[in-house]
Amino acid sequence: MYNPIPKINSDFLAIAMKPELGFQHVSPLQYVGGKAKHVKYLSTMVPAQIDYLFDAFMGGLSTTIFLIKTGRVKPEHCYAGDVSTHLLNFYNVLKTQYEPLTLKLADDSLFHSNGSRHLFNGAIDVLRESDDELELARAFYIFNKIRMPHVWGFEYKSFAPS
Repeated sequence: MYNPIPKINSDFLAIAMKPELGFQHVSPLQYVGGKAKHVKYLSTMVPAQIDYLFDAFMGGLSTTIFLIKTGRVKPEHCYAGDVSTHLLNFYNVLKTQYEPLTLKLADDSLFHSNGSRHLFNGAIDVLRESDDELELARAFYIFNKIRMPHVWGFEYKSFAPS
């Protein structure tokens, strides 16, 4: 059978391809049409060392995170953008307020396990009405994790219990 993955010359790239290193899914978010499942193959088509990385359609940031984890680009030389202001806010809060966001999400996980309609509807309300960056990031993460995969509008009916 044809194997589409080309031979990898660099040792550290060959090591990064090993599934036991945990690079199966590197993004904190789920994105339809994302590159998370194919990032190992796609990364073989990128130069071994990258001076600057510009990710115009960052989505889940799988490619950028993978290239940083494998040492091919320095985090301070990565630039990402997207049209979604909620997505940009999420990553900005994740970068600047990691601990408070993580603690809030841990509380949500403790009290709502895999999610609940109440938690989901509260996240929709925040996404529609709030200006608080931390709360918007928390709500966006909740929405991303427990919505139906094909729905991107902030609708109450897009809840998908896991």
